[in-house]
Amino acid sequence: MFIDKDKFEIAIASSVESIKDFCEINQTRFYPLGISRGVSFFADIKCFFSIRKIIAKEKPAVVHLQTAKAGFIGRIAAWTKGSKILFSPHGGSYLSFSGFKRMIFFSLEIMAKKFTDNLLAISNSEANRFINEVGFKREKVSVVLNGIPIKPKSNIQPSFFDAAVKYKIGTVSRFAFQKNPLLFADIANDIICEFPEVHFYFVGPDFDNNLRAAFIDRLNVYDIANNVHVLGQVDEITAENFIENLDIFLLPSVYEGLSLSLLTAMSKAVPCVVSKCEGNLDVINNYENGFACMIKEDYVTVIKKLIANPELMKGIGTCGKTYVEQHHDISKTIKEIESVYFSLID
Repeated sequence: MFIDKDKFEIAIASSVESIKDFCEINQTRFYPLGISRGVSFFADIKCFFSIRKIIAKEKPAVVHLQTAKAGFIGRIAAWTKGSKILFSPHGGSYLSFSGFKRMIFFSLEIMAKKFTDNLLAISNSEANRFINEVGFKREKVSVVLNGIPIKPKSNIQPSFFDAAVKYKIGTVSRFAFQKNPLLFADIANDIICEFPEVHFYFVGPDFDNNLRAAFIDRLNVYDIANNVHVLGQVDEITAENFIENLDIFLLPSVYEGLSLSLLTAMSKAVPCVVSKCEGNLDVINNYENGFACMIKEDYVTVIKKLIANPELMKGIGTCGKTYVEQHHDISKTIKEIESVYFSLID
């Protein structure tokens, strides 16, 4: 959408159906991929050959892979076709697991390293993790901070907000281990018990939702389901309108690459309360442009402080907005990504 089409011709392969609509709007070739989230030998082999076939047809100068499974299969497929390979991990797949599973996924990252010409990290902390843990050479790692379009507020309130609700705290996330939805429910319970006028909202996609049932069960145990609204997947414009109408954006992730929803909330001057993890700490200066927390009690204390102090809420939001405008404008991000592409081609 933002890349210079006089310099680059783009084709996208993905298993996410909504990307097909995006490609049609932006006149970009789209190839559907059947990537399953679990391990499926036959499906994964089929996906491998599908990617090889696409690469053989397109003959790309650079193959840019995103995320864990597509990144692993795609890097091997691209290597067999002799393509230059750029990989963006968006966190580390192994961080979602413990024990034996974590060891397996970490080993796969180690294995795929030799098929990677350059790793494109979206935050400095992500780059450091892949250098220090996975063993990438520093000269094979580039850092381009995630960027977003800087837009004014739309002043459109989504229909699912009740005008009578005084305080709205929400997130755009997934019911996955990485995003820590059960801690979100725990925080909501503590706040609602003291401030029953506060409502929480959870917007997220319909995939990677293995903790959704446990989240709903926890709401029922706490008896706060009337104050916590699970809204499911929405389109990009509705998600932006949702975020800008929040009083507080809450993101208690276990780990992050660098969350676009966090950057969007900051750009809309919404005060953000996040976990003290990599990715989040790349952008949040605690008590200056947001709040980074370690344990549930930290989140609850900060949220209570914001509710009690509208001037603090406004000041933190304004500082967050200024920070994103200065450091995460996508027009700058795209130029830096284009430079990485050229470095691989040259």
